[in-house]
Amino acid sequence: MTRRARILGVAVVYMTLAAGMLASGASRADGERDPLAPTAQARFQQLRQSIELRSSQYDLDWTWVAAVAFQESGFDPAARGPGGHIGVMQMAPATAAGVAVSIPEIDRVDDNIHAGVRYLRFIIDEYYSEPSLSENDRMMMTVASYQAGPLYIQQARGWARLNGLDADRWFGGVEVVVRKLFGSHTVDYVEDVAFYREVLASQAP
Repeated sequence: MTRRARILGVAVVYMTLAAGMLASGASRADGERDPLAPTAQARFQQLRQSIELRSSQYDLDWTWVAAVAFQESGFDPAARGPGGHIGVMQMAPATAAGVAVSIPEIDRVDDNIHAGVRYLRFIIDEYYSEPSLSENDRMMMTVASYQAGPLYIQQARGWARLNGLDADRWFGGVEVVVRKLFGSHTVDYVEDVAFYREVLASQAP
C-alpha cells in the first residue's frame, strides 16, 4: 500500500494505524510517528488552542498547520533541529526574523506557532494565490515549499509546464518533477503531512 493510497480515506487511516505502518520522513521512533499516540495527543492538547487561534487569524485550516507541526517536531516545543531550527514548527530563526514573518523571538510556544503559521500564509499569498489551484493542491504545494523552499517548488512548476504536466496539480504534476529534480524527500514529506492531516481531521469534534 502506497502513502498516496493511505491518504484517500479515513478508514484506511485506521487500518494503517492498527497495523503500525505509519510512515514518516522524520527521524523519530516508530511510536512517535503516530499523531494519535498518547504522548503526541498530550502534547497536542497543550498546543491546540494556539494552533487553532493562529490558523484562524491567518485564514488557514488548522488541521494542515497541526499536521505540519507534528511532522516537524512531533508536537514537541523543545525540539531542536540540526540546522538550528526551533520548536513546534521548526522555524529557522533567520526566516522568523525576516520581512516575510517578522517574529524574531520564537522560543515561546505561541510565538513559534505564530511564526510558522504566518510563514505558511506568506507562501500561499506570494506563490499560490491563483484561483486555478484547488485547495488541496494549494496546501500541498505550500507544505512542500515550507520544507524545501518556495523557489524550488516554483522551479518545479515551471519544469512541469515545459514537460506537458499540470503545474496546478501536486500529485501527477509538480510532485513528479520535484521527485526527479530533488529526490523523494520533499514528496515523502508532503505525503506524510497530508496523511497526518487526515488522521487529525478524523478526530476533530
